[in-house]
Amino acid sequence: MLKNFLYLNSQSVDSYLSSLEDGLRASAEDTITKNQVQEPVEGIHGGGEAGLHQVNSRVDTPESRFERLQRLASEQSQATGWTVIPDDDADLASVRTGTIVEIRCDVYVPEAVRALSSTSGLGDMINMMELFGNSADAFGLDKLQLPPKSQIEAMKSISGVLGSDLIAVGEHDESGRRVAGKLIDKYRNADIDGLATVVGKVTSYWGENRWKSLLALPGLNLVSREKRRELEAKKPEKDQQGQYLEGPAYMLDVIAIYR
Repeated sequence: MLKNFLYLNSQSVDSYLSSLEDGLRASAEDTITKNQVQEPVEGIHGGGEAGLHQVNSRVDTPESRFERLQRLASEQSQATGWTVIPDDDADLASVRTGTIVEIRCDVYVPEAVRALSSTSGLGDMINMMELFGNSADAFGLDKLQLPPKSQIEAMKSISGVLGSDLIAVGEHDESGRRVAGKLIDKYRNADIDGLATVVGKVTSYWGENRWKSLLALPGLNLVSREKRRELEAKKPEKDQQGQYLEGPAYMLDVIAIYR
């Protein structure tokens, strides 16, 4: 199957592949030798065969390196921990920290995370509210519809905290389990929303009846450890559940997302 890579962390691919191949290759060359019959030339006895050499050079791209990594790691799955989760497999309980999983799931970016990205437009809206608030008195405009200044300042402090990076969540229909991980902007090639295959290394796990705030996931550590534990120990209010990720779920260092 030809893969359309929506996300590919080439640095992670190179790191894992170099361990399996004892180094990385920058390019590859294929040499093709063909025998060519030479016709006799008048005044010269006999003909013969001459070698014709053709050299094809190929650049080793991140996509080709991932294909080799996937093949080699799958062949040595006991040593590498590479685990493919079939679509009809409802049991993910054997997956442990350090395992590299390849799982087909419904991938999306939570709205609460999009709002914290610098690409959301929230920062521009906050700047407009701030500008309007500062100018309202001078022009005799009504400020009653604006949030209090303290709320605007709070929104401003978290706006764009992720930069252009995102946190993606994947839901595995058969098991009901979720995966989540940070997507670094420079490795993102397209919109990731929809059914896709996610490949990543498991860094942590939390079980049923446990909740993790999206603000406390790697890349969004906006709360203290004590506050994070407090948030995880109780179910959030219904109107706040969109800001949390419910277990059972796995946190991943995402290597690739493709379809």
